[in-house]
Amino acid sequence: DSKHISELSYQWVENIYIFIGPEGGFSPQEVERFEIQGNKRIYFWERIFRCETVAPLIWFYISQKKEA
Repeated sequence: DSKHISELSYQWVENIYIFIGPEGGFSPQEVERFEIQGNKRIYFWERIFRCETVAPLIWFYISQKKEA
């Protein structure tokens, strides 16, 4: 039940927490815990990025959307 990052609305967002998973991805139990706590699962692209690349990429994308 995940959404692409472009489908999100940033109008009323006060806090954004980004969890970047390990190379093998989050375990099903970890995903379930995140979702139980009310977190939304999103994806950026189908391809998998290195964590040192994706963190600034997501920050830039979100900062541009919030200013629009």
